Amino acid sequence: MIRFRPLPMMTLWTLIGIALLCGLGKWQLDRLHWKLGLIHAAETRSHAAPVPLRSIVGESTSDVEYTHAAAEGEFIPGKTAYLFSQLEDERIGYQVLEPMRLADGRVLIVDRGFVPQNGTGLPTDVTAAPTGEVRIAGLVRGDQKPGPFTPPADPKKSVFYVRDIPAIASALGVSDAVPLMLAEDQSAPKGIYPEGGHTRLTFRNEHLQYAITWFSLAFVLLVMYLVYHAQRGRLGLGPAR
Repeated sequence: MIRFRPLPMMTLWTLIGIALLCGLGKWQLDRLHWKLGLIHAAETRSHAAPVPLRSIVGESTSDVEYTHAAAEGEFIPGKTAYLFSQLEDERIGYQVLEPMRLADGRVLIVDRGFVPQNGTGLPTDVTAAPTGEVRIAGLVRGDQKPGPFTPPADPKKSVFYVRDIPAIASALGVSDAVPLMLAEDQSAPKGIYPEGGHTRLTFRNEHLQYAITWFSLAFVLLVMYLVYHAQRGRLGLGPAR
């Protein structure tokens, strides 16, 4: 026969603690499900044949992010912005952003690719965008908003740290910008800048480890609660004392 005389307040706080820890574990499992869906969507969309950009403009960004798309238009000369970037191979520099006028009159901001940082200044060895009507293909990227620790942009130098498309368009002096950016595929030999094809398709995914941690803490809390009661004769086997 199990005898158990729980301490009321300790039991209450233990139950609250276990509920909170299990809730955090469940939240991490939900995040894991979301992250796996994002990874699957990114891999599927990025490796598909390019679709016309006009066919996806206007859709929710989450539904088209990383879609392989193609657009036709003319680059607007003399307008360049820079997006700070660190590649997976640890190189630091900038993504070169230039506006392209589409056939319908709207402007698409194109991420032409990566250029290494030139000391403390902006890149100088950037190959000019092609002139005339061109067709480019790349991966769709959505708008970003600065976080609390994002360095402030420098619109005067057209240097940005997130894909804040409205702010970038304003710094470039263009209006009616498409609310998406196209990160161009690798279109030149490696070492010719801008160097395209560097969209990051690997995602940090530690949600399962976090979930296991939270559920483990809930289990430890329960064990400590039971041991505490057992050591004080409030939990055990045999007739009640």
